[in-house]
Amino acid sequence: MLKSTILALFLLVSGATIAVADDQSRWPIKPTQAALIAQRSVPGAVVLNVRPLPGGQYVVTLRAGNNVLRVTVNAMSGAVN
Repeated sequence: MLKSTILALFLLVSGATIAVADDQSRWPIKPTQAALIAQRSVPGAVVLNVRPLPGGQYVVTLRAGNNVLRVTVNAMSGAVN
């Protein structure tokens, strides 16, 4: 919970964007959690954007050094694809 709160505050201050889908309220994994999950899969990365996709997925855009990466997180299970 504390990590999610800190990440949400960081995303707000850093200017990263989190989009919200209409059906997203039914998803067990929230955008801040998806950002945290994606960030754990790429150590040292900074979250730039979290965007929901149809079908229960999030696309999390990360910056790691000079690279920009996109990680897909399942909104139902939290699995990284």
